Amino acid sequence: NLYASALAKGAIDNTTNKSNKSGVEEKPGEGVVRTAAKTSLYSGIGLMFFLLAVARPLIALYIGEEAAASPGLLDAAHEYVKIRALSMPTSLLGGVLQAALLGAKDSVTPLVSILYSTIVNVSGDYLLVNKFHMGLKGAAIATLCAQLAGTVAMIPAARKRLLSKGSSLGLLPRWMTNRPPDEITARTFLKFAAPVLTLILGKISAFGFMTNAAAGLPGQPATLAAHQ
Repeated sequence: NLYASALAKGAIDNTTNKSNKSGVEEKPGEGVVRTAAKTSLYSGIGLMFFLLAVARPLIALYIGEEAAASPGLLDAAHEYVKIRALSMPTSLLGGVLQAALLGAKDSVTPLVSILYSTIVNVSGDYLLVNKFHMGLKGAAIATLCAQLAGTVAMIPAARKRLLSKGSSLGLLPRWMTNRPPDEITARTFLKFAAPVLTLILGKISAFGFMTNAAAGLPGQPATLAAHQ
């Protein structure tokens, strides 16, 4: 998020103002925020459907043959990932809003968002896991609701601080809202977002290789659990 917020600040500082359809002058970087929010939401939807479709074979490949053969492990992991996959759109959107707010020097709203998310997560774990005995499924649902709550908590402040009066985050397609094209297109945005994307992919690859190596050690699933 430090890299993302710096990227957002640079993009905001280097974009020119224009007027929206209501004649109100847009805030600096408003087009960047809309493009980033829309790109993250659509990417999250695509990732969600991808995980729902191929989660089980990917998990089996990820944890290794010995761990996948452990009774109930693959089924439990698959059920957890299917539920968590539903949070991908709001999770990615929340990350963008948090980075944009930090780039706009608003550190309070992300903190309040984390507070809401923590309260929902802890309450959900207590109710679903302890009271209703839903186990891993309950923990996944609690985390899903927590991510949704954290993202929703940031939207009003993001619209107020990052967008001009009467503007929206532009999450719906333009043909549904008759909104004019943004100054920053998805292609332009991805050009200056490439360094952050490279960093994230590098981290994912590193953790993935380490997890796969841990899954290949004898004594599964204890060794894989110890690594996690």
